[in-house]
Amino acid sequence: MINKDSLFDFVPSVFFKRKINIIYQENIADCGIACIAMILCYHGNDTTLKELKENNSFYSRGLRLKDMLSISENNKLNTNVYSLDVDEINLLKKPCILHWDMNHFVVLEKVTKNKFFIFNPEKGEEVLSIHEISKHFTGVAIELTPAPEFKKKSANYKKTIKLIDLFKSSKGLASSLFKIFAISILIESIALTIPIGIQLIMDHVIVTKDTLLLSSICIFLIFFTLVKTFSDVIRSYMSLSINVLLDMQWKNNLFGHLLKIPLDYFSNKKLGDIQSRFNSIEDIRETFCNNIVNLIIDFLMIIGLLSMMIIYGGGLTTVVILFSTLYFMVKLIVYKIYKKSSDKKIRNEATINSFFMESLYSMPTIKVLGLLNNRLRNYGDKVKNLNKSEIKKRKIEIITSALSSIIVSLDQIIILWVGSYLVINNSITIGMFIAFNTYRGQFSDRVTNVINKSVELKLLSLHNERLSEIALQEKEVFKNDIDIDINHNMASLELSNIYYMYDGTTYPIISDFSIKINEGESVAIIGPSGTGKSTLIKIMCGLIQPQSGEILFNNTEIYSLGINNYRKNISCILQEDKLFSGSIAENISGFDDNIDMDYVIECAIKANIHSEIANFPMGYYTQLSELGGSVSGGQKQRIMIARALYKKPKIIFMDEATSHLDTNNESFINKSIANLNMTRIIVAHRESTIKSADRIIHLNAELEQ
Repeated sequence: MINKDSLFDFVPSVFFKRKINIIYQENIADCGIACIAMILCYHGNDTTLKELKENNSFYSRGLRLKDMLSISENNKLNTNVYSLDVDEINLLKKPCILHWDMNHFVVLEKVTKNKFFIFNPEKGEEVLSIHEISKHFTGVAIELTPAPEFKKKSANYKKTIKLIDLFKSSKGLASSLFKIFAISILIESIALTIPIGIQLIMDHVIVTKDTLLLSSICIFLIFFTLVKTFSDVIRSYMSLSINVLLDMQWKNNLFGHLLKIPLDYFSNKKLGDIQSRFNSIEDIRETFCNNIVNLIIDFLMIIGLLSMMIIYGGGLTTVVILFSTLYFMVKLIVYKIYKKSSDKKIRNEATINSFFMESLYSMPTIKVLGLLNNRLRNYGDKVKNLNKSEIKKRKIEIITSALSSIIVSLDQIIILWVGSYLVINNSITIGMFIAFNTYRGQFSDRVTNVINKSVELKLLSLHNERLSEIALQEKEVFKNDIDIDINHNMASLELSNIYYMYDGTTYPIISDFSIKINEGESVAIIGPSGTGKSTLIKIMCGLIQPQSGEILFNNTEIYSLGINNYRKNISCILQEDKLFSGSIAENISGFDDNIDMDYVIECAIKANIHSEIANFPMGYYTQLSELGGSVSGGQKQRIMIARALYKKPKIIFMDEATSHLDTNNESFINKSIANLNMTRIIVAHRESTIKSADRIIHLNAELEQ
């Protein structure tokens, strides 16, 4: 199929037959379904990983072989599974799927002269020898071919965000671009007049020895140069303003969107990959701000310069056009290779970022388990992969630069050769030749800029695809802020027929679960590890949406109420809760713009942490390090309890919230919260905490009063 989106994609597709397009996995468990998506696209069913995951039962812990066969058959593909040796792979119908390293899947596109063309959803395209294949191939292969009922279909979903929509959403952008465009027109018009002045001096002033005309022309050239320089400064300042404007608007909008994405999105994501995708917005902004206006101006200048070259040089212009076309063909040939190497470099950088951040967060574990050498070795391997992709990218740039240099030099030499011949034969004057050569230099520069900037803009598709993975995620449904009228600072909570199953399991962790928790009631949820206690708490808090069932807050369904309005009335202390960089007072108040210090202290007293905070050198203004690393585990938990109380919640959820506390602290906090008469839902293992509840819920057992 021919991709008509760009000439850079169109020309190669004329000469090469249909091939696989790489689809990268979004997390470690996506390899199998990504391989199926690649083969579906190859056969004409234009799909994405996201669509395939939504339309099929996806497994976050990876697909088993029977799961892959089921998904393939549901998408009208015939399946055949083979157990074979490496030297028999060439007998398979291709493209096909190979089982890889015992825990991974890849697509084999073709085999040519003992070279295996592999599409690895984790690493990208690879060309491996039979020796390299034998290190990874486990002996299992899956043939997928279209069934008779298989139907081709075009994309009916939004794969990526449109950059034009991104720009339209930017306030004040259009007017700023128009001003920059107007100033650029002035600058380039001046640039066109300077060679005319040079030609007049060479052909008229020097010949006639007219010093008055010489002075007049030079004064005008000085004036135009000053106007051009001043206009350049203004344009640079305006470009800087646009950069700042877009940086603020785009980053704020994207970060706001990221914060509203459901919690499930983050469960299988690497932080470094999310950060890398988020940072793609900077590459888009910089490329756009640096290129788009200049690209338009360069196009217009090419037309003007071409006209001036024809006027001054006539047939010489053909030579310039031929060499410019040759440069375009060089960039066209290397474009796809350069795009692939750039893509691999971006992904390798994201992998290193994830590994680095994971190491920093896990430093105590690394030291205790003696994993320093292991982490260092793994980091070195990842840096090596990054350097390989960087070297390949640089090699392409070096070769392209060398070829470009040859083209430019040949262009200049041939123009000098032919132009001098025309001057000798009085076909053109020396002034006309100098003016033509000046215009030729500007024309070649503009054509080069247009080609290079077009490539850069086309390469934005790499960043756009990565950015879209965040920007196109569905957000939690927020409703208009409302105040909920609740008596006695308490609320009821009812769960009706809740059903929830984790991806990758064959049974629900919570099935047909119903419970009514009355106003002011204290309920303890207990059960063996792995029975879904923490999952149930997250469902109750609205952090996880069950596959079916209702959650009623004071007889109103929480998603109808608006998850934002519901969360304003509850507090949660989860096992994975964190403190933030900032003062203790800011953390307890939830970074309230108008901190009520008296109430902060009152909440700290109830959490039995006030006396310890008071002994800190800066008291409540003591700064906490990132994730609260500067205080002990028990202090963290008590600060988080104080933070939960500061919200004056109608319901408080506590998932092992006192697990790091001694019995005296735990008993004091339990009594303090009980005296507040708020609805309490507790997950705990300690008998003293469980006994403080009015009712005990045994998961996977009978309800005990």
